[in-house]
Amino acid sequence: DVQYIDQFGERGRGLGQFARPKDVAVDAFGLIYVTDFAHGNFQLFDVDFALLTFVGRGGRGPGQFEGITGIAVKGDQIAVVDSLGGLLQVFRFIAPRN
Repeated sequence: DVQYIDQFGERGRGLGQFARPKDVAVDAFGLIYVTDFAHGNFQLFDVDFALLTFVGRGGRGPGQFEGITGIAVKGDQIAVVDSLGGLLQVFRFIAPRN
């Protein structure tokens, strides 16, 4: 069986909103990564669905995406598919030190 738990987000162009979400990944800490094709970025949310940060914008350079579609997270590495740009970018999550 599958049980509905919750939902979050709303349509829009601002941070924490989605225009064209394409993929989602959840890491071992429960952080949620959502790609948004129209925003050209991925947004990172905590376990309570609060926006923590975003990465990327439209373009062709490092950290820029022409058509972000997929995301996978393993350990501290985040792999992001830019299907229109024809490449995969890999990022490392760096947590702040206390």
